[in-house]
Amino acid sequence: MHPALVERPFVVKELKWETVDTFTLLLTPEDGQPGYEFIPGQWLYLHLLNEDGTSWARAAYSIASAPSRSKEVIELSIKVAGDFTKRASTLMPDDKVRMQGPFGVFCPPIQSDKPVVFFAGGIGITPFRSYVEECVIQGSKHPIVLVYSNRTIEEAPFMAEMQKLAEQQLLIPLLILTRDAPDDWTEPVGRLNETHIDKLAPVLETAIFYACGPDEFMATAKNLLAARGVDVKTRYKQESFG
Repeated sequence: MHPALVERPFVVKELKWETVDTFTLLLTPEDGQPGYEFIPGQWLYLHLLNEDGTSWARAAYSIASAPSRSKEVIELSIKVAGDFTKRASTLMPDDKVRMQGPFGVFCPPIQSDKPVVFFAGGIGITPFRSYVEECVIQGSKHPIVLVYSNRTIEEAPFMAEMQKLAEQQLLIPLLILTRDAPDDWTEPVGRLNETHIDKLAPVLETAIFYACGPDEFMATAKNLLAARGVDVKTRYKQESFG
C-alpha cells in the first residue's frame, strides 16, 4: 500500500475558532512517527471516528500550516458547512481522529523566479497561508500578491495574519469585501471585477496565478485574467473545495 493511503492515528491538541464559522484543528501524531512531509498546497483526508474506532466519514482539507512548523503539530482549517464539519467542530482535546495523505499537485514553487498571485475566496486561504508562511521561513524573496475576497471582515480567516505580513512587506494584499465593510475601509465593497485585475498590472505579464475558493469566484478570476490577455492554460491553476 502506498504510504499516503495508510490511515494514521492523530490526537486533537486544540481546536481554535478563527471566525464565527471557521475553526482550526491542531493535531499531533499518535503513532510516535514524525508528522507528514508535504508541500504547501497539498491536502489530507480527515477521518472522524465512531466510538469503536472505525471511520464514521472522511473529508479532504488543505493543510493550513507551513511544512517547516508542522513536524509535531499539523493544522487543518475548516468552515462549518454540513454534518461532517459540524461534528468536527465539536472535537475536544485528546479526541482521536485518523488521517491519510498527503495528496495533491496544487503546489506553487517556494523558490520562484516569477511573481505569484493568489486568488483566495474565504476558507480558500488555507493552502496559501501554508505557502506564505513557508516562504517567510525559507527567506524567499519573490513577490507574492494575495487577492483575498470575503463577505465581511468578521468572516475572513487569518485576516490579521495577512495584514501583519503586509505591514512587514512580505506580502502585497488586495483585500475585497463583498457585503459590509468597517467605517475605515477605503476600498469599494463588491465582488471581484476588472478594477481589481487592473491593480495587478505591474505583474500581469509575468506572474503565475493560483485560485482557491468557491467555483463562481474562481471562474470569475479565470475569465477576468483571460480578458486581460493572460494565457490561462499555462499561467493559471486552481484548487476546488468540494
